[in-house]
Amino acid sequence: MKHPITNVATNLITGFLGVGKTTAILSLLHSKPEHERWAVLVNEAGKTGIDGSVIDQHGVVTRQIPGGCMCCASGAPLQAAVTRLLRDARPQRLLIEPSGIGHPRQILRMLAQPAYQGVLQLRATLCLIDPRVLNERRYTSHPIFKDQVAVADLLVANKIDLCTPQQLGWFDEFVRQHAHPAQTIERVSHGRIPGAWLERPQVHPVDNTEGLPAGHTFYTDSRNFPQDTVFDHSRLTAWIEQLNPERLKAIVKTNLGTRFINYTRGTLQSSPISATKTNRIEIISTTRTRQTDWLTADRAISPQHAV
Repeated sequence: MKHPITNVATNLITGFLGVGKTTAILSLLHSKPEHERWAVLVNEAGKTGIDGSVIDQHGVVTRQIPGGCMCCASGAPLQAAVTRLLRDARPQRLLIEPSGIGHPRQILRMLAQPAYQGVLQLRATLCLIDPRVLNERRYTSHPIFKDQVAVADLLVANKIDLCTPQQLGWFDEFVRQHAHPAQTIERVSHGRIPGAWLERPQVHPVDNTEGLPAGHTFYTDSRNFPQDTVFDHSRLTAWIEQLNPERLKAIVKTNLGTRFINYTRGTLQSSPISATKTNRIEIISTTRTRQTDWLTADRAISPQHAV
């Protein structure tokens, strides 16, 4: 007979678009104690489920809630996913990565419901911030960004290796103006978060504020291409850079092999990946992706490889 599932240490890893949440989770998984069972719940804005496929490569049980915010629809997607994940993985730690345009306050409120008392043990919520965006009001004035900062127990400046002294100064000033006394402030590069930070307690209470005012709208669009499609890597990356979306992720077959492509703030990274589900592209942008844009992507298919 299986023992009841109790006191699963649970952390929310939040932050706005492109801040490096998935990279941080992968770093944490590399430092996971061998004897511990961990599980990861990922929410993605698009319908293709890119992040979960990347995390899946690292030997933990992963579940995805694609297609929007996990806290919507009265929390039913989140509750169902948590229940299945606890049942299937029986983890000792649960990491939850909301979408960069998701509402962490509502998620935390759901996790604190009586149904989860004694089952989940909420630990510190981490909010990653890219200091380079802190002079852009479309980020700092966005209600979701504000919500992510407000509920965090740890505010973590990520990608500091890419920051100028002026940008690090923006972070210091942001902390002075917006951090609350209970928050801990940290700085990291490459999402290298020490596992010990996950053990820190949840110190900031989540109030019962209902809803959030609408901020700047982000549009999501996802496409699945046939599995026998092979992209020309050069033409595909040129298309992405010309499109210049707010955020793009893809797992695609190319003439250079299967690649994970990650684009944010004008920077494109392409790395090899072993994945069974491929040829998926997810775009997040402040404008809708036009059909003509996708037709250009179609032209990036390698004629000599397309079947």
